[in-house]
Amino acid sequence: DAASIIAAGAAAAEPTLTARGWSLKTATQYGIGAIASVQDYVRQMMGRGWSTDYLTSVGLTKADVFDPTRLLFTINDASGQPVGFTSRSSEAAPDEKKYVNSGSDDPLYRKREVLYLFDHARHLDGPVWIVEGYPDAVTLRSQGRRAVGLGGTAFTPEHLTLLDTYGCHDLVFALPSLPRPGETVLGAGYRSVPGGKGANQAVAASRDGAKVAM
Repeated sequence: DAASIIAAGAAAAEPTLTARGWSLKTATQYGIGAIASVQDYVRQMMGRGWSTDYLTSVGLTKADVFDPTRLLFTINDASGQPVGFTSRSSEAAPDEKKYVNSGSDDPLYRKREVLYLFDHARHLDGPVWIVEGYPDAVTLRSQGRRAVGLGGTAFTPEHLTLLDTYGCHDLVFALPSLPRPGETVLGAGYRSVPGGKGANQAVAASRDGAKVAM
């Protein structure tokens, strides 16, 4: 219900959408939009049968999230069911958070277990592009890429399990240099491509002087 209310407000956010190169169709498809006011939004939710106690328990009455000046993103689980919402300011003030979430550890929405737009990406073929922000994921997805967003959190073991569950087995991170034993190196990017253990073995055997082919 909340997702449909937000998507219905996409037209109100059209200037922001246009500036990012997104169409109303794209915004509606991915549950991106806006609300008139938090009071109006809560009133509509109550009119659909939801109690304020329940809405509060899952973070769906937070005024800093459901703010008419912010762009709202619907966060779905892998099956496409809405589990949370994130709002983004267009121009964050120094004391204002760029992203605010409906909840990071409530019963429905746990950021460390969810990849934004994965419910769309899991049906596609090709490399998976993992980016930090939701807008980047939307832009790449509208360009036809198999993109998902982390939403400002680290890439977690739960994310890895999610990708593996849906057949993204070979994970490639771009690094500025090969890590030394015991060293941690931050990756600059990530892709999922064919290869994996067999490719690693082929490279190792080649370095040892063997003739290899795949």
